[in-house]
Amino acid sequence: MTLFRTIGRCVAVMFAIAASANAQSPADATPWLDDLAVLESGLARSYANFEFNLRERRIDLPNIDRTARTALANARDDAARRAALDGVVAAFRDPHLRIVWNPVAPDDAAPSPACPAGLRAQQEASTGVRFDRLDGYAPLASDAARDYKAALYQKPGTRTRYGIVRIGAFTERAFGRACAAGAAAIGVAPDAPCDAACERRLDIAVGRVLNDSLAVALDELRRGGADRLVVDLTDNGGGSDWVEAVLRIVGGPVRAARVAMLKHAAWRAQLDAQLARIDAAPDDERAAIAPVRAALARDRAALADDCDLSAAWTDRDLALGARPLPCSTLVTGSLHSTGYAPHVAPSAREASDIDVMRFVARRYGAYRERKPMLPVAVLVNANTHSAAELMAAALKDAGRATIVGETSAGAGCGQFTDTGTGFALPRSGAAVHAPDCARLRADGSNERRGVAPDVAVPWGPSDSAYQRAEKMAAALQRLGRR
Repeated sequence: MTLFRTIGRCVAVMFAIAASANAQSPADATPWLDDLAVLESGLARSYANFEFNLRERRIDLPNIDRTARTALANARDDAARRAALDGVVAAFRDPHLRIVWNPVAPDDAAPSPACPAGLRAQQEASTGVRFDRLDGYAPLASDAARDYKAALYQKPGTRTRYGIVRIGAFTERAFGRACAAGAAAIGVAPDAPCDAACERRLDIAVGRVLNDSLAVALDELRRGGADRLVVDLTDNGGGSDWVEAVLRIVGGPVRAARVAMLKHAAWRAQLDAQLARIDAAPDDERAAIAPVRAALARDRAALADDCDLSAAWTDRDLALGARPLPCSTLVTGSLHSTGYAPHVAPSAREASDIDVMRFVARRYGAYRERKPMLPVAVLVNANTHSAAELMAAALKDAGRATIVGETSAGAGCGQFTDTGTGFALPRSGAAVHAPDCARLRADGSNERRGVAPDVAVPWGPSDSAYQRAEKMAAALQRLGRR
């Protein structure tokens, strides 16, 4: 009897295993193939750098498609199926392009504290080049200097003294002391819940505190005898529009980068809303901004035409550049990274919505803007992303800085419109975050190429923090006083 029960259990287990195998069989790939089709079509239409990948990277999209289909056909579970779609996105090597598999709706997210400890920890963990490991390093003591880890460095036996400032992120609320000061300025406790409207007010207040701190720190470094200013942006993951004020505090009046817009409904809605805002403005303000309205209208008209490059997923000649693209998904009109003005001087006058639309840095008030009194070196590495790349590229293109390190990540522009151009995958419910803009260098090239150094640093993968700092110090010495 026991033997029969044992045999019965074995048979039951075998049926369970067979049922499980059938449930996880390749036949389940069908709905995931639907998601693959939506992903590929969405990237062709909603990803601003899709065209860049065709024109410059010339990746073999038909082969990527075949590889994904084979992986889906052979996958036995959803983890493997998700990996197949992640592989498609990974082929583009774009830090701003990603699939979020379990998205949380913004309305479902609880407000975070005004000054989150996690943001501060992330900023402090991004140590950058560890000049503090070297002899001759002397940190400054003021609160303003500590915000930026400002220090003087002079290698023993050499003549050049460097004034160093570290910016680990362009996220205003990641700077603890400044965030507390900004929160006090708007009447919010640092640990109080802060919703989206609160965050917008707080970011502006904190940005103004940080702008003042940066100006003070730069003055302290110059008075301390610095011969060259060094701005360390290594491992800076990017951040907000605050960068537009920071780069002008460091480099003076600098023309903003052009931004190419994607022919997409999100951009059409964005420009329609901006035109409506101008038309609703008071008569005197509307008259003053008439040229901007005309530029907006021209860009809006150019965005009306669609361009579908999805044939590149099946046409290898098109994907690899053997045949020219039939159209362009981008419009390069009058828009810049700052808005519809490439430069506007800072002002103590409170900025209106129209002012900010023209030049986004106006929201940060009367930050100091003057040509640098010292030669500037900007340090970048392969983990320098997004807004940090914007700063490095803008200063380089304006002739205000020398770039030292290694080619940056090539994240480029992330999101410019209010809504973004992301889309959903219907089978899995995943969200695809796709950059909606392309930021262009002064020569017209896409910032997705990365910002290449003028002086390369031969870092090795096994270098310690001390070795990396020594190699950077040697590279700075090669700059001399130029």
